[in-house]
Amino acid sequence: MKLTSIENNIAEDRKHPFLLVKGKNNTGKSTIAACRSIFLKNNYCISSSDKILIINNSKQSLNKFNNIYSSIYDDANFKYSTLLAPEKDVIEISTLDDVMDRYLPSNLKLVDEKETNSILKSCIDDLKKLYPNIKVLNDTYIEFLKDEIQWIKSCGYNNLDVYQNIARTGRNLLKKHVNVRLNKNSNMRKCIFELMLMYNDKLNRQRQFDTVEKIKAAIKNSRKSSLKKYTHIIVDGIENLTKLHVDFINSIRKNSEYSTTLFTYNSDLIENSTSWFINKKNIRLVSETKIKSYTLKNSYKNENTTIPLNSLEKFTYKDIKHKTSFEFIRDNYDTSKIILTGNSANIEYGENEIEKIPIFNEIAAGEPILINSQIEDKFYLPRYWVKDAKNCFILKIKGDSMINADINDGDCVVIKKTGAAENRDIVAVNIDGSATLKRLKMDKDGIAFMPENELYSPIKVTEDEQVMLIGIAVGVLKSN
Repeated sequence: MKLTSIENNIAEDRKHPFLLVKGKNNTGKSTIAACRSIFLKNNYCISSSDKILIINNSKQSLNKFNNIYSSIYDDANFKYSTLLAPEKDVIEISTLDDVMDRYLPSNLKLVDEKETNSILKSCIDDLKKLYPNIKVLNDTYIEFLKDEIQWIKSCGYNNLDVYQNIARTGRNLLKKHVNVRLNKNSNMRKCIFELMLMYNDKLNRQRQFDTVEKIKAAIKNSRKSSLKKYTHIIVDGIENLTKLHVDFINSIRKNSEYSTTLFTYNSDLIENSTSWFINKKNIRLVSETKIKSYTLKNSYKNENTTIPLNSLEKFTYKDIKHKTSFEFIRDNYDTSKIILTGNSANIEYGENEIEKIPIFNEIAAGEPILINSQIEDKFYLPRYWVKDAKNCFILKIKGDSMINADINDGDCVVIKKTGAAENRDIVAVNIDGSATLKRLKMDKDGIAFMPENELYSPIKVTEDEQVMLIGIAVGVLKSN
């Protein structure tokens, strides 16, 4: 284990109760957080009740952190060893959801997605009479409305005037609901705010809790003296947390004269549209307290060096145009690492040779289904495999209508965005708001989209239908 001078200064910081470490992927944030937890254990757990909590935002990030923690523990424990070091381990590593569950009342009844949609649809029907000209008051925009209501509640905006004047452009960074503009001081904002109030009222009457109310309940319960408080808290990855999440974390912090909190933050990894940190120039984590902030810029080569064997995933990439294929593996803990296998074994692509391609939820290889515009994940591919990779995206395939083209249910298809296609191209198309993947056929009889499975019928385009080309399939990703 070897830290640079600035990394070591952060790990051993003795002056600041609140630290914020910013930086892109693989700049050492998690390694520093792991080292600091061991430093605090050996130097600032003085009382027998002193505990350290390390919070991760998901099971995947928890596994990644545990791997880093295990790999550096012996060296760090020796380096930071003191006479004050406690005999028993005082460090807990957990996900945020698991921590919150400890602070929830036993009789909490969480509303599920089906019930949430039902309540919202009922509220929408009531509001249509008052706002007949508001276009988002229909079932098509229910995901947008849910996101916006959760964001308002998570930020604690209980006053319409505040919501009317707050900037709300950051959500477009995730390319969600890009066709919906929420102008300040607009009827649309007023309508959405009233929808939120009606939704909350119906939840309360049914004595149910959604995810936001769950966090509020955990915050309220955390004030009970019988529940555990932590002397030191480390949050590895705050970028997708809401304001209420941060409030909860601060509520379980023990206020001793040597208590500390460290947050790590990566703006490139924001994937939650209700995140408190979308489009935020100033990250405010605690009130009336100055936070010491560090920004890491250099890649930290030692992060994630110890990788379990079962973290390796095998894939095949098929280039449709050139009819070639590549077998490769990637590391589930560092998905940007691509290593060729087969005839080109042990060739590894570096950072400058790969491109991050967004993955969207689903497209039908069967009957057309509604398009879901939400980015679900990302996949790194070598740049020379995919020409013009910056204009490409990946769609998951649902259905079996393209099996004769070796595109199966569960495969991922790389789509190049374009406004033109040639006869016999495999294309992703939007037909009257629904998406499908088919082979394009153009002849004297007109345009049709052909399946590659005799169990399905061609989709013939009529003059009444609105058809938009989403893109051309250029490659297929198969998990082996």
